[in-house]
This record gives sequence, structure tokens and C-alpha cells, in this order.
Amino acid sequence: MLISSILDLVQINDLEVRCPSSHADCPWIGRLSSEESHLATCDYATVQCEHEGRGCAFRGERRSVYILSPILSCLTSHSFLSDHLMGCQHVLVACSHAHAGCSETPQRGDIASHLSSCSYRPVSCPNGCGSTLSFREVASHRSTVCPNEPLVCPHQEATSECTPTCEGRYRREALMTHMNSPDYVRLEIQQLRQRFEGIIGAQVTSVMASRSS
Repeated sequence: MLISSILDLVQINDLEVRCPSSHADCPWIGRLSSEESHLATCDYATVQCEHEGRGCAFRGERRSVYILSPILSCLTSHSFLSDHLMGCQHVLVACSHAHAGCSETPQRGDIASHLSSCSYRPVSCPNGCGSTLSFREVASHRSTVCPNEPLVCPHQEATSECTPTCEGRYRREALMTHMNSPDYVRLEIQQLRQRFEGIIGAQVTSVMASRSS
């Protein structure tokens, strides 16, 4: 019985069959046992896009076709699958700001959205200082070096003698000049004197209190 089953299987595998894609003009005819290996490379077989797992629904023949080009006046080769892959919206692509440090690889269909919010995209300083930097560097630039960043003089609330410009603020560049001026130095000395006098006064009070007790 086992031998009979084996012989039947051998006979079945020896059957001559046509390619399942014969309707698409595939001329292959061969043994049933060779059908699977043929289909793996059959140019007429319908295949899915390799990016199906990311949502691509493309189905097309593997083969290339030759089309007469009216411009070149000759036959040009076109592969259904290769042509699709060249424009597949589900292919992962590198961000155009990769040279600046971005490691994101969005799908081609999402690249425009990514670029509009990429933290490595180049932007101009919002203070108009003329610097061009990546979006992620803007905060650090403004807090450390931007000459146009509006800053408040440390003595603005302490005395009316310090009168900032630009709606109560100095540009960093102007503030540095202001802080090196004689008026600012005088205010610094005055503030230090007040602090020193306060410390001495507190110590004297403490000493007097301990003696009286």
C-alpha cells in the first residue's frame, strides 16, 4: 500500500503542467514537481510589492515589457514591479536633513509631512539676527549667543535709573554694552554696599541680642 502511494505521488509529480500564468502568455510547460521553482522566477507571475507589510497594495507582473518610445524611436524596457518600486509611497527614505543629524526614515508618502516638522530642518533666527540654524538649536541660540535676543537688565526692577529700550528690554548686544557702562558699575557697587550693610547690620543685631540675654 505504501509503495503504491509512493508510485502514485511520483506519477503525479511527473505530470506535465502549464504555468498558472499561462493566461498571461507564459510559455512554460514542465513537470508538476518543478512548478514551484518556476513560479519563484516566472516573469509572468503576479507578485506583490515587497513593502506590502507597510500598507502597499500593489500587485503586478514580474516581467519587463518593451514599449516603443516616440521620443527615442526605439523599444524601451519597462518592468511593472521595478517601475512601481521607483515610485512606491511605502518605501522607506532617508530624511534630506540626514547630513545634519536626522536619523528618521519615513515612508516616501510621509516625507513631506516629516520635513515640515523635522527638528533638523534649517530655519532663520526668529530674532532676525541673520543666523541660519537647525530648528532644534533655536532655543540654545537665543538663550546663549543671539545678539538680538531681548533681555532685561538685572537692575531694572531695583532702580528707575536703569532705563531699558525696546519695550523694557535690551538686545543682548546692547545689554553687554550697557553692563560695561559707568552707570551700571555704579549700580553694581551700590547693590553690593547695600548687601554688605545688611549682613553687618544682622550680625551686630545678633551680637547685641546675645549680650543682652
